[in-house]
Amino acid sequence: MGDRNLVDSNPLSPNVAAHQGEKATLKEEQVTFQHKYGALEQRHAALQREHATLRGEHVALQQGQLALKQQLVALEQRMDTLQKAVPVLRDEISRQERHSIARVVNSTATRHPITLDPFYGVDGELAPGFPVTLGDARRLNGKILNPLLLSLGFPVSGSVAVRKTCFFKYVGLVYLG
Repeated sequence: MGDRNLVDSNPLSPNVAAHQGEKATLKEEQVTFQHKYGALEQRHAALQREHATLRGEHVALQQGQLALKQQLVALEQRMDTLQKAVPVLRDEISRQERHSIARVVNSTATRHPITLDPFYGVDGELAPGFPVTLGDARRLNGKILNPLLLSLGFPVSGSVAVRKTCFFKYVGLVYLG
């Protein structure tokens, strides 16, 4: 019994017990902290992988954006080309329509004094030297005929009779030689 009093009467005994309790609590907190730290490390590693994936997707998007910009530039260039071609085509269609109408009108010319509908050259201007009447057309010679054929886009080869026949057919006239 005497020893028991000694242990009970030791002033350090309650402090040791409290210290051991604190030590156990700290140990539990340390384990909890280590678990939480491990979970944070795993989450950090997952975030780094996700970041790398997103970076790769970002690069792919930038490359796609660049490709789209290049396609847009190509389309804009095509549009510019088309916009430049439309007036030329409109002029050419208009010229062809005028020629079609002129051919019909000219095909009715049977007498010398009948006025002919003129034709337009490949430059869109009235063909230089175009004959005013059927009589003028029949009197065409090589000197006047050659520049006229060239302005309409025809070659100037062959005899005057061959070139005149070509011209007459083109403008809707009947050439009788």
